[in-house]
Amino acid sequence: MQYGFIKTAALAPKMRVADPEFNARSAIDAVKAAAKQGVELVVLPRLFLTGCTCGGLFNTVSLLKKAEDALLTLAVQTASLNCATVVGLPVSYRGRLLDCSAVVCGGEVVGLTCAQNPDAPFCEGVEGYASIGGTQVPLSPDTVYRCRGSQLSFCIEIGEVLSTLAPLTLHLEGTAETVSAHSRRISAALSRTRQSGGALVCCCTGADESTTDFVYSGAQLIAERGVMLAESKPFGAAAAVSEIDCELISRTCLCPAETLELEFELDLSLEGKLTRRIEKDPFMPSYADKDDTCRMILELQARGLARRMEHTGAKAVVLGISGGLDSTLALLVAVRACRILGKPVDTVQAVTMPCFGTSKRTKTNAEKLCEQLSVPLRQVNITAAVERHFRDIGHDGVTTDAAFENSQARERTQVLMDLANMLGGFVIGTGDLSELALGWATYNGDHMSAYAVNADVPKTTIRHVVEYCAKMSEDPALSETLRDIIGTPVSPELLPLTGKESDQKTEDIVGPYELHDFYLYNLLKNGYTPQKIGWLAKQAFEGEYSAETVDKWLSTFMRRFVSQQFKRSCMPDGPAVFDFSLSPRAGFNFPSDASGAVLKY
Repeated sequence: MQYGFIKTAALAPKMRVADPEFNARSAIDAVKAAAKQGVELVVLPRLFLTGCTCGGLFNTVSLLKKAEDALLTLAVQTASLNCATVVGLPVSYRGRLLDCSAVVCGGEVVGLTCAQNPDAPFCEGVEGYASIGGTQVPLSPDTVYRCRGSQLSFCIEIGEVLSTLAPLTLHLEGTAETVSAHSRRISAALSRTRQSGGALVCCCTGADESTTDFVYSGAQLIAERGVMLAESKPFGAAAAVSEIDCELISRTCLCPAETLELEFELDLSLEGKLTRRIEKDPFMPSYADKDDTCRMILELQARGLARRMEHTGAKAVVLGISGGLDSTLALLVAVRACRILGKPVDTVQAVTMPCFGTSKRTKTNAEKLCEQLSVPLRQVNITAAVERHFRDIGHDGVTTDAAFENSQARERTQVLMDLANMLGGFVIGTGDLSELALGWATYNGDHMSAYAVNADVPKTTIRHVVEYCAKMSEDPALSETLRDIIGTPVSPELLPLTGKESDQKTEDIVGPYELHDFYLYNLLKNGYTPQKIGWLAKQAFEGEYSAETVDKWLSTFMRRFVSQQFKRSCMPDGPAVFDFSLSPRAGFNFPSDASGAVLKY
């Protein structure tokens, strides 16, 4: 598949204990069916060709020979498929019996990995070559299998203990099912892949195994970086299929040192469509507890601000309140910080500064919000000051150019800064992470503050946090105001009004924030190329945005992201919320004069 995604299947097909011929036919049918669905890597259970519950039968030459023949049959019958298969079988090696997994591709047995865990029913593994059908096949307990010319590489581990840390680990487990086994399996897989930054395919023994003393379930799962991509419940379909991002995990997780490396060949350039969930809102993914995440974001912002207030001995904190999302969240954070410090709410000084483009809706919401939070609100109409400034610099006051808009933003910042000086406090910035990424801020205007509480929170997440505050509020009037603010179109309101509401809609100018936040996350967190981001976005937002729309705004995002770095190089302090940031003090090192060629879309 394209862009480093490998379609992978963990399967437990129908099998019979101690019947390698039947099991080979079953495996061949399963692999062929999977390959038709575009699967490029099939993982079958531990000792599948014989069954893992053969007990004393493992010591019979007949069973071992039939298992070897079954492996060769599987290799021949799947030779024409664009698919690699991993399957378990017992192998006799220098008088020792080994629990092995074979990698089959292109009609050949590429290699054998033997169990090295203490729970293995056979002797621990040794390195060398095993004879399979007269051919010497590499055998080792530590082998990395690499697909030539691609980012696909994987290790195999056999047994119950999860030990190997590799970008992609195929874990063939023969654990009997119990009441708590599957929950432990899931917990271990998620914890391990989150810690390593890699992916894990866990293929469990199927339900057709002998029930002499134990029951097996055929549970399968595929996990990547702490997220469950696909899961088959115990006694369910016995199949888990998803795409693993080998490009991503190969950058975040290293292969074990001192391992044998074997190569095989597949065509991984074929076009395909992802079946795994693509998170449209990656900052607030579907598997997250939204309320808990919002609560934590709010607390991080408020604690950061409270510490700054305590350290500086501020008598007041000042912020501009517009009736928009960003300033609303900043005000809620400021109120929370005052409560943390045991300060009165009137420590916060909100300022509304109407001018040419201020709408009645936003101004009214700003007033209601401050009243409902018991925050003092000061109104400073900046119209006359801006008009005087136009005369001073020789602007006609009619041409709605950058100077027309930015003069208002800078005048507002001057009012806030000077008012903070008067009150013995500092200015709280309201700009968010999405605006920083796009450079959608007036340099030395709303770009500047003493402490920017929203600097690490994207616009889409701010909506969630404000909605959370509305949901948790015990004041119905406050909840109603917050929800009306959420429903107000995002606008800088810097152009003269032609009606009741501003015609200047930010998302009409720079594009939808849900797209930009998707682009931002996948660029910074995952390090994807613009082309891969566009490919993912078209699938994630299919039916909502056309391919042309995705392309248009992705091009805009990449161009602005590179060209506006100079604003981020001198951005104010602000609390980190997510595990990456655009702050130069948090490790984001990006040249202000970089060419846009690398990120051009």
